[in-house]
Amino acid sequence: MDRPGLGRLIRDHKSAILDAWERRVRETDVAHDLPRPLLYDSMPELLDRLAGAAEDGADAGKLGESATEHAQQRLELGYDIAELVAEYAALRVTLVDVLCEHAPDVPIAGFRQLNRVIEAAVCDVTSRFSSARERKLRALERISTETLRGGSLDEMLRSTIDVLAEAVPDVDEVTILLREGNELQVRASRGLQQEVDRGFCVSMGEGFAGKVAATRAPVFLRDATSDPLVKSDVIRESRLHALYGVPLVDGGEVFGVIHMGSRTAQSFPKEDLLLFGSLANRVATIVATQRTMDRERAIDELRDRFIGMLAHDLVQPINAVLNSVRLVQARGQLDDVDRKAIDRVARMTERMSRLVHDVVDFTRARLAGGIPVDVSWVDLAELVRNVCDEAHLANPGRVVELRLALRSRVCCDADRIAQCLSNLVSNALKHGDPGGRVVVGAEESPSDAIIVVKNEGAPIPSRLLPLIFDPFRRGEDDTRSGSGLGLGLYIAKAIVIAHGGSVEVLSDAAEGTRFVVRLPRKARARAA
Repeated sequence: MDRPGLGRLIRDHKSAILDAWERRVRETDVAHDLPRPLLYDSMPELLDRLAGAAEDGADAGKLGESATEHAQQRLELGYDIAELVAEYAALRVTLVDVLCEHAPDVPIAGFRQLNRVIEAAVCDVTSRFSSARERKLRALERISTETLRGGSLDEMLRSTIDVLAEAVPDVDEVTILLREGNELQVRASRGLQQEVDRGFCVSMGEGFAGKVAATRAPVFLRDATSDPLVKSDVIRESRLHALYGVPLVDGGEVFGVIHMGSRTAQSFPKEDLLLFGSLANRVATIVATQRTMDRERAIDELRDRFIGMLAHDLVQPINAVLNSVRLVQARGQLDDVDRKAIDRVARMTERMSRLVHDVVDFTRARLAGGIPVDVSWVDLAELVRNVCDEAHLANPGRVVELRLALRSRVCCDADRIAQCLSNLVSNALKHGDPGGRVVVGAEESPSDAIIVVKNEGAPIPSRLLPLIFDPFRRGEDDTRSGSGLGLGLYIAKAIVIAHGGSVEVLSDAAEGTRFVVRLPRKARARAA
């Protein structure tokens, strides 16, 4: 009997070759935990092609798309070129070991031919691998850059489509449909703009895009113009041939479909399909992230509106209670017990009134584009003096030191600036050293009025400084807010911003904690 050829031996012992090859490549980090179907992928077919090449003396071209597909699949799994080459080297060693074990008399010429085919295949696939990887990285980098620029979801989709269309040759259209309930609606397109203009939509499971979404698997058509699966008249009229659709899936949820088409090609190269699928995964992540952010913003806005409406509705009854209490106090016909009780009610009601007004200001700042101000020319030095006097009267045991070097008038809302300064001084009194001073200074520069509120005591931890003006943060472990709800500093900053100014906080052991407010002296003059 004739000895079997090398190709026949490879086919006969394919299972043993695959098992030995798997044991060898499992020793590498990149393949150690890969599921067997992913690890094998196109390797059985590649072995068949390799056997054929060994039989007829062909070069790497005999391996056809198998080597390319294998390289592309490894690219999707995160392999680099060195790991891909190492996998081919493992295949070469495995072939020699297994074949020598089962057929020790294989002629050396056969192994030489096998080596030439493998070496040529390595050169070919590494070249394709490098090119595909470079295209993928360039496209992903551009998509990431467009995402970081922000903007609406539709703007990001349009710029992403441009990247996809430029990354894949022979593409005449790229379209994204997003899921709304049980329907898929076209949101962005390059090449099929009429679908966007007409608001084309299709139900899940219906038509080409519906099938892609329902099956959660890519769908390829060779002639979209005549295929009955296509429901869009725009696609039919565009004379598209090849049409390839991929589901947009993130976290197990289908967000939509993206498809690309060509008027000239009836198929796409395997590497282009894999590249498109990889980029589609990034699009799915972008859509999922943006929709989550939109939902969170909507929830935040609904919460803020509810809080604002509730606070606004509480203003009138609280004022009515406070006015009634003051009327009883004014009459003076109370014994000591009743007077103490009424005084306690008055204090609590005033506290509730301050809290409610803080909430109203908070919702104005969040929902109305900022706290409204009514500006006029103000003697800011007198305003600062009055606020400090009130703080001293409310805290008779504390020292509030005033340092004024401000002579010019400032265009501002007197009541709002008084509220801002009062919040800052209250914050300094509350969180500064109980035995230390609070120093309030006011001076001027050619363009600004500068107010500094300083307290002595332990500095604010540096990790908390960026959070100091955040709303609803209170307590020693968070930030140093002077309001019971943690809104005092937030509102103070919102007032300064409404005047076109700025506020910053500085804190260290040597100088204590300083809040520095800068108000433009003339910027609001025309508004006045």
